[in-house]
Amino acid sequence: MIRELNQRWFSKKRKISIYETNLVLKNSNLTNLSELTIPYEEIEGNKEDYITSIKNFKLYIRISSYLTGFLFIISDITEYLSHTYIFSLMVFIGLILHHFITREKVWKIKLVNNTYIIFNKKIPNEETVNDFIETLFRQRNQYLRETYLFVNENMPYDYQFENLKWLRKIGVINTEEFNAMRGKLDALFNGNRRAIEFFLN
Repeated sequence: MIRELNQRWFSKKRKISIYETNLVLKNSNLTNLSELTIPYEEIEGNKEDYITSIKNFKLYIRISSYLTGFLFIISDITEYLSHTYIFSLMVFIGLILHHFITREKVWKIKLVNNTYIIFNKKIPNEETVNDFIETLFRQRNQYLRETYLFVNENMPYDYQFENLKWLRKIGVINTEEFNAMRGKLDALFNGNRRAIEFFLN
């Protein structure tokens, strides 16, 4: 293992571990535990600023507010419902408080299947989290370069060219590196074609 980051936020726990060829993510809360191994091939090269919230929070707030209003209106009409709107109002306020207390300011790193890895920005502190993410990207780039950035006459041209395009797209190499490697690839395969044509003639 190269590096590890532990984060705890109320009932949530995250443990993210950087290895030579992949990332291991462990999530746990009061109800479940999950572990996911993510190959570096699936990690895209940017992070996004985001604030988490309760799933379907707006829907819950809307239903709770409508219910509170409805119960308040009929509280004068129906005697046994005269104080139920207070309970509904407490639920409404509780939802809002829970949302603002438990929401997280996070970094999201996108995966190829349109899911994300989540990092709380400030646990244990911003500097540690940012440095961890930089280490993750450095290790990902190093592994992908060593595995896919090559020119080999014994492998198909199209396969190698697609690898170059993919590495540029996910930020492992820049445009200058792409052009340089493509030039080497074209020169190698054009040279091989000329040698084959000369031999056949």
